Amino acid sequence: MKKIYVVLMMISSVPALAEYTPTTPYGTTMKNLGSANYLIGAADAWASVVPGWGANGLLTSGLAASHVADIPLFKSTISLIAYNDSALTIFEINKQIENGFLAISNPLSARRTDCVWSDGRCDVVAKSLIIDIYAFGGFSKYDSDDNAAFETMRASAALSAKIYLTDGFVLGAGFGTSWAETDDTRAYADIYGSSFTLFAQYLSRDGFFINGGAMIGQNTWDSEKSIASISNTTDYYTNFYSGQISTGVKMEGHSLFFTPQLGARYAWMKTLAHTDRVLQQYDAWDYGVLTGMAEMRFGANIVSGDIAFRPSVLVGGGYDIITDGDDTIGVTLINNSVYEMPVETPDPWEFNAGVGFGIRGGMFEINLDYILDWRQNFMAHTGMLNLKLMF
Repeated sequence: MKKIYVVLMMISSVPALAEYTPTTPYGTTMKNLGSANYLIGAADAWASVVPGWGANGLLTSGLAASHVADIPLFKSTISLIAYNDSALTIFEINKQIENGFLAISNPLSARRTDCVWSDGRCDVVAKSLIIDIYAFGGFSKYDSDDNAAFETMRASAALSAKIYLTDGFVLGAGFGTSWAETDDTRAYADIYGSSFTLFAQYLSRDGFFINGGAMIGQNTWDSEKSIASISNTTDYYTNFYSGQISTGVKMEGHSLFFTPQLGARYAWMKTLAHTDRVLQQYDAWDYGVLTGMAEMRFGANIVSGDIAFRPSVLVGGGYDIITDGDDTIGVTLINNSVYEMPVETPDPWEFNAGVGFGIRGGMFEINLDYILDWRQNFMAHTGMLNLKLMF
């Protein structure tokens, strides 16, 4: 649960942990400073580790010294070592899934044969293969009162190919790769991701369409949480799976087009168990969500010879109908003391808006889009360039 996108989303939700009563001076200090509930438990857990002992002796000695002489440093150290990256993981994976499904986010540009090309529904040239190349860039920001805030920047690319089996039905496959890094965040991370998608699309002569696909992917996290001379690094993995289906009507004229659609997406992700450099052992945790979506794109179709220019506006949103998975993540220290951090999940409401401009020729399309995503406490801006080649 990162700075790169533009689709709209809404509120963040933190599982309500039972009120925690501190049992050590470390925990009492964090409670008096108004820290998040789970950070009080983290402070108590670290208080049980003998200062200067073992592989994390530098950290425990630093905590003991700062608790006496530098309370702001003490609080900052506990907050950093126990940084909650669950929101970062969820938002990052969700964004990667959205990008991976862009190949089926819109109806087919045209059926393969049968009509005048410029009406946007059919193509006089019988094509068999469509190649889509995507490039993305953007940034996002999430605010949290529970030690989970982040800012990220991102770049990604995707390639897909689809082949006509009939004039209105295609099967396709796609591969996507992404890179992101946190910015102005308590914990620095580089995130590398990849995904593979299989999908199908159908477009009738009347403009009715159905798109569906399935995706599998993995993200690699290279995380660093450092303060003063203490460096805490870790590498770990998140696996994810997703399926999406959408349907709508593609209404095209010589001068205007209008495409409303409804859809649903299920996404499941699991972060594997891992141990960081100060020997905090993080339990594996998972999160699943079923989201209902509605979207409408409308614009102009300006035809000049064999070329059509297509400015457009996008508005949409969604709601997380069902969520499941773990509410907390267990963290075990070197002496087997344990604390729990909550899985901080997005608010269920999501909003999207964007603008686009396309150029369509007989054998190609070029599309440039900007998308704003918003949920409560979260905003992402994304720019996308798409080149479509038809053979």
